[in-house]
Amino acid sequence: MKTKLRGGSAVSLRLARDSDSEVLLEWTNILRTDGLSLSGSEPLERGDHKIWFAARLESPDSWIWIIECASVPVGMVRLEREPGKATDRVEVSVFITQESRGMGLASTAIECALKHAALKHGISRAIARVRHGNIASRRLFEGLGFTTGERRTDHIALRRRASRSTGGHAYMKLGLGTVQFGMPYGITNSAGIPSPSSVSQILDIARDGNVDLVDTAACYGDSERILGDLLPDGWKPKLVTKTMPLGDNPITQEALAGLRENVLRSIKRLGRQPIYALLVHHGTDVLKRNGDQLIGMLQRLKEEGSVENIGVSVYGGAELDAILLRFLPDIVQLPYSLCDQRLHDSGQLKKLRHSGVEIHARSIFLQGTLLTTPECLPSYFAPLRVMLNRLAADYGDCPTTRVAVCLKAVMLAPEIDVAIVGVTEPRQLRTILDAMQLASEISLDRTQFRIDHSAILDPSTWPSRASLVTGTAHDG
Repeated sequence: MKTKLRGGSAVSLRLARDSDSEVLLEWTNILRTDGLSLSGSEPLERGDHKIWFAARLESPDSWIWIIECASVPVGMVRLEREPGKATDRVEVSVFITQESRGMGLASTAIECALKHAALKHGISRAIARVRHGNIASRRLFEGLGFTTGERRTDHIALRRRASRSTGGHAYMKLGLGTVQFGMPYGITNSAGIPSPSSVSQILDIARDGNVDLVDTAACYGDSERILGDLLPDGWKPKLVTKTMPLGDNPITQEALAGLRENVLRSIKRLGRQPIYALLVHHGTDVLKRNGDQLIGMLQRLKEEGSVENIGVSVYGGAELDAILLRFLPDIVQLPYSLCDQRLHDSGQLKKLRHSGVEIHARSIFLQGTLLTTPECLPSYFAPLRVMLNRLAADYGDCPTTRVAVCLKAVMLAPEIDVAIVGVTEPRQLRTILDAMQLASEISLDRTQFRIDHSAILDPSTWPSRASLVTGTAHDG
């Protein structure tokens, strides 16, 4: 890769090769003797370095880029993810020789390496670990948009999106929601719980369609057990589950012990350790008295290697802001759809993105109501009927097109990483995958379909399905 500095100097990045071993040993030992390395302060022996370097050259999870000015090596950028894990996060380290500092080489090289990792290897997040007192490195990463995360005894961790492209939909992926696998969820769900045979077909379609994240929860009936039993051999999607909601119960030591046991049972049912993420199912649990102890429990599970990431599921902006005052999650799951763009309009999606938080969007079809014929909706959804009629006038009644428009609305929010979709039948997932291709060709002004009606946008406030169907629910 080649790029230019602001002053016009040409900079090249190339992957390291065997002949770079000696110069990398020299640079490594400068970091160690200067007290800037987290791996130790004693110089590294040549034999040990050769073993380490040979392993990095062979690893599919490690990339060492040599920075050259006028064909002269002047530094390196190293990206590394944990071996054997299906993770989209890399750790970043950088070194620039003394005589080449102050030219902007480090920031330019890091940006190029991360952009390449995002495009070629699906890397979407980056973390840098900086020793306390290393002010120059901390300023470097903060200048690149990294924000402070965990603080440890010897260092702080800073994190960011791997690529700061604003292209949006180029990086959005589909995730499979599985609440329907364990319970008859959704007011438009007339099929009930799919059979094991249907679930197997859905999972096969998801695997073949490059869906690489599966979302579940401990309170989704038998969903976790079903996934553990039926996930296709050889398919290792990122598994996300959630804590049991506390409801009105306080956070006590007994409650925390119970939550931890439930999480470990979830992991056992899923048959995977570590799982990709554990979310607090109701983000408001974090805001309870002793919420810091709940956060601490999540962090310990992460440190123990039971989960790779921790986060929260939220319903609205006020809840999200209050949680961010308590801690910075790795992942936030939140509502977003063609008619619900509140978190985008408020700037909260952008705030999360700048903080390096991974964003999962749910309710993108609003429990299927956005795919329903307007006159078939209960009167409670009268404001939604108006929007759907306008949608039909603009895009017609083709089901695949309607799905594509809903997906396009999420694609147009560049901060969103994953759109979670739930299905009860194999054909529904096939339609969604077909619509993903169509969505890229659709032109959409999403501002035309907003609804400012919280009782419609938040399914947790909806009347029961029975009352909606019988017409006993009141509008409002």
